[in-house]
Amino acid sequence: MFLRDSRDEAELAVYVGLQNKHDLRHFALSWPVIKTWIRAPHQKTHSLKVEINHLIQDGKELTCIEDPYEIWPQRSRESEEHTSLRLTHIMAWHLVHMSKDIDEYIRSSDLDNWNRTRRYRGELSAMLELDIPLDNIVHPRPQLTSWRNELNDRCDRCWSILGYISWIPYMKSWEKALGFFVSSGNKAVTYDSRMPTATTPRPNHLRLAQQCSSSSPERSTNPIPPMQVKVTWDRNENTHKSADLCRVLTAIMHEGKLLPSTDQMMTQDPRLCRTAASFRDIIRHMMSCGGHGLNVYDMKLSYRSETDNCYYQIDAFRTQWKVLHGVFSDPANSNFVIRVLLDVHDYRNGEIYETTELPPVY
Repeated sequence: MFLRDSRDEAELAVYVGLQNKHDLRHFALSWPVIKTWIRAPHQKTHSLKVEINHLIQDGKELTCIEDPYEIWPQRSRESEEHTSLRLTHIMAWHLVHMSKDIDEYIRSSDLDNWNRTRRYRGELSAMLELDIPLDNIVHPRPQLTSWRNELNDRCDRCWSILGYISWIPYMKSWEKALGFFVSSGNKAVTYDSRMPTATTPRPNHLRLAQQCSSSSPERSTNPIPPMQVKVTWDRNENTHKSADLCRVLTAIMHEGKLLPSTDQMMTQDPRLCRTAASFRDIIRHMMSCGGHGLNVYDMKLSYRSETDNCYYQIDAFRTQWKVLHGVFSDPANSNFVIRVLLDVHDYRNGEIYETTELPPVY
């Protein structure tokens, strides 16, 4: 389903039980939709929609299957007829479970949905090599049920949502595709002698760095100069604010394990990261988050600019990657320090790491 103009968006919003286009755009990037869009063979099954709808209407056993790829595995040298039959069953299964996921999304708290949406946006960001902001997540609740209250109608609405976001990878930029995603951090804290004094707009050299960051260093033929980035964690301050974290760290010490280091240097160049998600995962690996059941919930990056001889601090956890990459890539910047805050990870909200780009190092 490719939308022709904003009127199509408004009609789709009404069809899935949302108030307006703004809610539609946010819901389209929620975890139930992204999860299905990543895993389901929707791009291969457009011509099989009638067969899939019949199967959903008649196949009550779909809700009882845990893994459709085990029930309908791909064979080596399978006929076109068998391929179509296999994809029809798998896509029907995904639509039924997408409908169930949306029900869970509607019942869940905003915090639970925020964590799960953040996880799947990170996965989508890595897959499409797009920097998807994680700081603008709201949770409009759709109403998929029609007056007939049939599963077939609900799944048809799921089809429409999947078609709605299918054009995103073909856009030149994420901001152009969905203009409502705008980073909230347009200010930077500036300070001398490492003491904050005022909040000022980011300097002009940062905007120039953003323009230069579009050329990835891994694609450049010229070697990039080495850089040093310090990662620091104030354990006492962090545990003072979180009793759960204090309890987990105490248990780690009692087991004879090493706590995350309070000061360390990045061994991987952040300028080589393709997305903000992969950059955050580097920090998670450095802090041994996966081995301790912890997660990073805040990062602040401070650096010195030789252009105006000032120190700047920005939010390294939520700022868009093109901005962070520009800061790291600008030769006028130095003295990079990332201050990390940790918390206990809730596995009900998904895995700790957002991508699978990096091997575990804990």
